[in-house]
Amino acid sequence: MKNTITLIAAILLSLQLFAQHKVGINNKAPAYALDVYDSANQGFIANFSSNNSDNSFIQINSNAVSAATGTAMYRNGSGAAYTYIDSAGDYIQNTAYGEVMLSENGEVGIGTDSYYGTQLGIYDDDNSGFPFYMESNNANNSMLGLDADNTTAKVGISVYRSGSNVGQFYLNSQNDIQLNVGPYGSAYTTLYAKSSNGFVGIGTTNPGVELDVNGAVRGTSVYQVSDIRLKKDILPITDDTKDLFKLQAVQYNWKENNAFNKKFDNLDKTQFGFIAQEVEKIYPNLVSTDAQGLKSVEYTQIIPLLVEALKEQQKEIDELKDQQKEMDALKEQQNEIEVLKDEIQKLTKQQ
Repeated sequence: MKNTITLIAAILLSLQLFAQHKVGINNKAPAYALDVYDSANQGFIANFSSNNSDNSFIQINSNAVSAATGTAMYRNGSGAAYTYIDSAGDYIQNTAYGEVMLSENGEVGIGTDSYYGTQLGIYDDDNSGFPFYMESNNANNSMLGLDADNTTAKVGISVYRSGSNVGQFYLNSQNDIQLNVGPYGSAYTTLYAKSSNGFVGIGTTNPGVELDVNGAVRGTSVYQVSDIRLKKDILPITDDTKDLFKLQAVQYNWKENNAFNKKFDNLDKTQFGFIAQEVEKIYPNLVSTDAQGLKSVEYTQIIPLLVEALKEQQKEIDELKDQQKEMDALKEQQNEIEVLKDEIQKLTKQQ
């Protein structure tokens, strides 16, 4: 009798709900036209599945724990894709290959649920080194990757061609900008800019001056600023030239393997010049020493000394010429005197 009454009550309730155009599944009090309740908290309150394993099915998901509402889609029982709106009101699409998010402000995140304050944020969650990657199907074309390597703390761009040559332009852990080109795995550092002082190095990662080149420099002309408006304490060069002739010019060859890792493209050619340590003893202002102890000679500063030395020599030559002229004049006078003596002697004999 009790079961009969329960059945009748259920039928009456169902008829009432049917009259209100509301249907409940596992729900005695549906509030909507179709109200489904997941009493077992399975996570998928509705499941639409194709009998064909090659087709996909859709599950409508309302996850009270994560406050996420949306859909889940599967294919072949393996690949999964979730599309839902989270508790913050952000749209999220999560697949087996990564995550895409769209915030209420229009910010987009790929592989991340954070946007880093930008319109597009990309995160490499598997630390592959290239969170953004473009590759040509043609092996002879180049590929471009934005590189964020947590190991070396560098951020920048890497460009590969034919799987062998590489070009890298990035900001390293010291916040210095570095450009590498050459064979993959052994690329050359061609440009390096230090953030601490603004020095730029070509062929070196430790520039000691504003522009430090490790190798040869070629150009059609080089000008050195020499405007009088930039100078003060201007004095003529006088006694400094007397030490010029103390300099010992030498001939030499460059060392291929040296303590400063300097590169020379003329190892087989004999060089002419001075030894910096010897020049420093005579003209210390012509020699500079960097942080590594490497000494360099400012050869252009020797030119004014040579000019003044040549002028002094020319003055001496001119004085000698004047003396020679005087001597030649005296000699000529002496000859004239001798001629007069001969004439006098002839006249004397005639008398």
